[in-house]
Amino acid sequence: MTTGAVAELVLVAVTTALAVWLVRAVVRWWRLREAVKQLAGGKMQFPYGTMKEHTSNGSMDYAIKYCDVDPIKPIRYCVSSFMTIVALRRPQDIKNVVLRDEPKSKMAQNLLGDWLGLKSILLLNGPKWKSMRHMLNPAFSRAVIEDYIPTMVESAEELAAKFEQHARTPEEAVDVTQDFSLFTLDTVCRCAFSFKSDVQHSRNDQFTQDFFEMGPETVQRFRNPLHLLGPIYNLTSAAQRHRQRIHRLHTHAAQIIEQRRKELDGMSIEDVTTHKRPSGRALFDFLDICLLSRDKDGNPALTDEEIRSQCDTFLFAGHDTTATALTWLTFCLAKHPECQERCREEIFDLLGPDAAPTFTNLAKLPYTTACIKEAMRLYSPVIAVHRQLKSPLMLECGVQLPAGTTVAFSIFMLHRNPTVWEDPLQYNPDRFLDMTVDAFAFMPFSTGRRNCIGNNFAMHEIRVAMCQLLRRFKFVDAEHEPALQSALVLRSANGVKVKIQPLDS
Repeated sequence: MTTGAVAELVLVAVTTALAVWLVRAVVRWWRLREAVKQLAGGKMQFPYGTMKEHTSNGSMDYAIKYCDVDPIKPIRYCVSSFMTIVALRRPQDIKNVVLRDEPKSKMAQNLLGDWLGLKSILLLNGPKWKSMRHMLNPAFSRAVIEDYIPTMVESAEELAAKFEQHARTPEEAVDVTQDFSLFTLDTVCRCAFSFKSDVQHSRNDQFTQDFFEMGPETVQRFRNPLHLLGPIYNLTSAAQRHRQRIHRLHTHAAQIIEQRRKELDGMSIEDVTTHKRPSGRALFDFLDICLLSRDKDGNPALTDEEIRSQCDTFLFAGHDTTATALTWLTFCLAKHPECQERCREEIFDLLGPDAAPTFTNLAKLPYTTACIKEAMRLYSPVIAVHRQLKSPLMLECGVQLPAGTTVAFSIFMLHRNPTVWEDPLQYNPDRFLDMTVDAFAFMPFSTGRRNCIGNNFAMHEIRVAMCQLLRRFKFVDAEHEPALQSALVLRSANGVKVKIQPLDS
């Protein structure tokens, strides 16, 4: 056979393979399009999908608009005619996906992979995720969190000092978003890395600026369908700024890790747990566990890249969601002073005016905990969690989604679904005292095997903050109506404002 004949055969084979791939892709696209046409949501228009109905507030206005429309059916989000997300908002649909252990979506990996690393526990799938989860579980054990509580109290005292300044102008509406964001970032730095960042007092340092810009930059990329395509996005000035920011954050994390590595040189995890630390540190923390964990052969269990990925993930997920929960909880308590007063009475009865909360007595705040949960139901910090279907899924409404579909657990819409919750827009903490809540109906920290590994850390941090604040201040309704905005967490485009007044005023 001549060289020309071989080349011709190769060309035919390649052309045939591409044609087969294209036909299959078109068939998959058509099947998904026919399925999502039967769901709730906006009109699909070429080439924008439903994006013309998405405002500057992201997808929040779209979600609220269709929240009560066919609440049994999921909602379609068509980022373009070729990229569709199906938002599930019924417990049974979500349960069906969770029990099948579907992987995280490729979209999440594309958007967050450069920052958190593809070996982040947030983005891993399958056995690699399972191994990493098993490795990190001890970092969130009861004993470790119990040791964190005094550090949380110290950080909360600095937050209270800032609130003292706000209370000097008791009739002024204060946007509490930034104060809580800096508080939770400071708390994570202190607890997880024994690193006193001073971020509550130095908002303008480079690390803090870079950190707080990462979320908005990621959201802006998501809102531009063309920027979801890596080769196109990488050509933009936004991508260049984003890469520079990531480089600075990774360098900062690497310096903290290297400094700790030198401190722990020659030590075992047993040494550190028994407080044999050359620096005199009080805490056995998250970074200790990452650096000192060993595999079955006695070698370091995590590479430098994996350690940095987990540290970046804890900084991101450990501060943003908790800050958002505290922000909306404060707003809800200001709107419902009777609930605020019941929380305050419960805290005073338990701790008196001055005692610091401990791990043991934080478990004795049932009504305060109910208020926290109800705020997270009505204003879910995490708006949605994404999965990629490996096989077809039959929905409760009778529509079948094909394999490969990206689905979202729409936590925001699930928590406001009138077929799931009675009077869903009413703030009513008693519902968490009077009923057993389905794990697939209330899931602020996701649910199933892949629920948030740090949920107990977050809940204790929120309780600590409320114990320290509610014994000194009252939150008063500023008659402010937030403009809900979808970011990596639930934001408000015009802030979340309350009046902060001394308790004895």
